[in-house]
Amino acid sequence: MLRRIIRHEPPAWLLITAIIFFISILSLSGLIVAFENNYKDKSYPGVFIGLVSVGGLTEDEVRQKINNQIDKINTEGIEFSYNQKNYKFYPLTISNDADVANNSIDFDVDNMVNGAMSKGRNQNFAQNLLVQMTGLISNVVIEPTYTINNNDVEAFIRQNFAKDFSQSQDAKLKYSNNRFIIEPEKIGDDIDLSNALNSLDKSLLNFENQKITISKIISAPQIKSTDLAENLTLANQYLDLAPIKLTYLKKNWPIDKSELGKWLAFEKHNGLIQITLNASTTENFLKKKINPEIEVKMSEARFDLKNGKATAFSTAKNGLEVNATATRAKIETDFLMNKLTSIEIITKIIESSVSSSTSALDLGLKEVVGTGKSNFSGSSASRRTNIRVGMSYLNGLLIAPGETFSVMKKLGNIDGSKGYLEELVIKGNETKKEYGGGLCQIGTTMFRAALASGLPIVERRSHSYRVAYYEPAGTDATIYDPSPDLKFLNDTGNYLLIQGKMSGNNLSFDFYGTKDGRKIEQTYPRIYNIVKPAPGKLIETLTLPVGQKKCTEKAHNGADASFDYKVTYSGGEIKSKKFSSHYVPWQEVCLIGVSKLSTASSTGNSTGSISTSTNTTNSLATTTKK
Repeated sequence: MLRRIIRHEPPAWLLITAIIFFISILSLSGLIVAFENNYKDKSYPGVFIGLVSVGGLTEDEVRQKINNQIDKINTEGIEFSYNQKNYKFYPLTISNDADVANNSIDFDVDNMVNGAMSKGRNQNFAQNLLVQMTGLISNVVIEPTYTINNNDVEAFIRQNFAKDFSQSQDAKLKYSNNRFIIEPEKIGDDIDLSNALNSLDKSLLNFENQKITISKIISAPQIKSTDLAENLTLANQYLDLAPIKLTYLKKNWPIDKSELGKWLAFEKHNGLIQITLNASTTENFLKKKINPEIEVKMSEARFDLKNGKATAFSTAKNGLEVNATATRAKIETDFLMNKLTSIEIITKIIESSVSSSTSALDLGLKEVVGTGKSNFSGSSASRRTNIRVGMSYLNGLLIAPGETFSVMKKLGNIDGSKGYLEELVIKGNETKKEYGGGLCQIGTTMFRAALASGLPIVERRSHSYRVAYYEPAGTDATIYDPSPDLKFLNDTGNYLLIQGKMSGNNLSFDFYGTKDGRKIEQTYPRIYNIVKPAPGKLIETLTLPVGQKKCTEKAHNGADASFDYKVTYSGGEIKSKKFSSHYVPWQEVCLIGVSKLSTASSTGNSTGSISTSTNTTNSLATTTKK
């Protein structure tokens, strides 16, 4: 029996649908490929840093746009306002030779560039595709990365607005006629610094310099007279135990009622009032009055190389100093808790890292690993002195294997006691003298020596503007007390010896050690985006004779610079890095002597200006956005 085979042909609509589907897939794939090719070396569409669009730009274009925005913030300043009073805060402070420079707001340009270029590339395929498609219809926002020096901002706000507020005051002990009395509390209205800093933070998160409005908060005292009344008798009992005696070996320091009256204070802890020692007052006394009589300065062994042999020209010596924090805690225990009137001072030993008797062979000092050079032609006499003094503090030092070497840490405090001289610095509308002019010659030359040695750079920042001392542009490093710093890692496995030399107008640092076969490649800097500065600015001052003109800042072209750096290790590992620098176009700034200021000074001092500017610097506290 024959069976009939019936074939069912698929309906036409299904065939058409399948064809359309496959064509769509092919088209979509083609669009994706074309999209990827178009943005291969660019950031994806819709990428923003804060409110600043950087989508569809090359890496260099992204960097330039970021730097332009930073320049705008630095040159226009950030306006703070309260009760119809307006003052501008300028984040960037610089000196005539760019050595004494400080950024109150420091933007991490490399991090922002990397963030913009990696957006839509640094996750899995599906997540990256989602970011790329999102950027076509809306914004993909990256937060700017920056560090705010909070104390700079707070000092600026208080300097300009404090007269409009009255701070509260806790009730406290007041020493008078050998007894304690209570100084009553005061209710006040204070500047809401927290809100001001938060507003500044929000503005910078938008990558903008928006106007900040200062607000007022009621400032209530935390400690009241009624809280202290029952403790007043106890405080006077402690006072009657004076003089107490601080001892160390055969030395002793009597603390009489007058001094003890400065130390004792009330503190509120878990709602309870207790008598304690004022930490800053007590520790400052220990550091300033007692430590100088006890202290032994630690000195590292310093070596010189002659005929291939290392000999110590400065012997190692352990140091000794008062442990102020531990001693204060001991006084609180012995005196306040146990009423002992003789308290032994606690000290601490600071050990040197290398013995003077260590041989060159032990240290691995066989050859020059790398050399850095710079030229300081045209420097003033004081600048030359500072370079020589700075070099002397680094010359002969050893860098231990695995040590992250900090130039600022080794230079220590930058002041007149070490032989440094002062240089003129302009801050807002004021000119001041500060120590440290010329030390960036040290930072730059050490940076070049570290690069030539193939050492990983841990921290480096270029100067704010381009300066002849540090040509070629892009190979400089700025240092300032306490920051920025130059830091690099000794990853050679052996000690490195620093040998500094000044000859005529030339400075050099040689790093002696043991070569490990690494090869260094460094391109000559590419200099681009050259920008002319704005016209010069005159600042009126009462500190110069009428009509006399004194320029504190020279005009400098703005520019960008970059060079490629590669280290190939003996085992075949390769580490590459692009070092990028941005230099702000900076106008000439001159002081002009007048008999009367034509505009009100924005700083409240005896200097006025054609344009408003104010700044206050030098602080350690920071808030960082990463």
